[in-house]
Amino acid sequence: MTLTTKGESGEAAQALANAVLAQLFVSVAPKGQDVIDLEKSLALARSLYAKNQLVIDRSSALMGAAKSENAINAGLQGYAELIALQQSLATKIASDERSLSGLSDANLAQPPTIPLQHVAPKRSLISVLAALATGFALLLFVFIRKALANAAVGEDGERVSQIKGYLLGVVGIRR
Repeated sequence: MTLTTKGESGEAAQALANAVLAQLFVSVAPKGQDVIDLEKSLALARSLYAKNQLVIDRSSALMGAAKSENAINAGLQGYAELIALQQSLATKIASDERSLSGLSDANLAQPPTIPLQHVAPKRSLISVLAALATGFALLLFVFIRKALANAAVGEDGERVSQIKGYLLGVVGIRR
């Protein structure tokens, strides 16, 4: 999201941007039932994380004591699944903690700053583009007019004259 503000001075615009961001942080912070749900989810994820860590520790001890190759392979597969579950629980815990704390200045890519130089529209570029667009529109008009004039001479002259009358009516030219 990009926030652009205007003020009497650069400092006023910066103060306005800071005020808008402060209001935004307050408005998007979790409230009421959302806070309760996030806290429950966080507590559950932390509990599962701790229990999963115990299972990981026990399974690594059991794999070290295993004698057969089949038991070691089965243990490694289960161990990999436990590690994947542990990583997803860690991600869930981090996500819930971020959601619970809401947004802050730390989440901003760049805090509001004072502009270093005045920004104005490029009038020369606008005038050149307007002239080019006008020239293109006139060229298109001339080609369409010439095509209609040439087509009116052929065998479909009546249909072409109807289209020509409609187009002239749209443009606002009366004959």
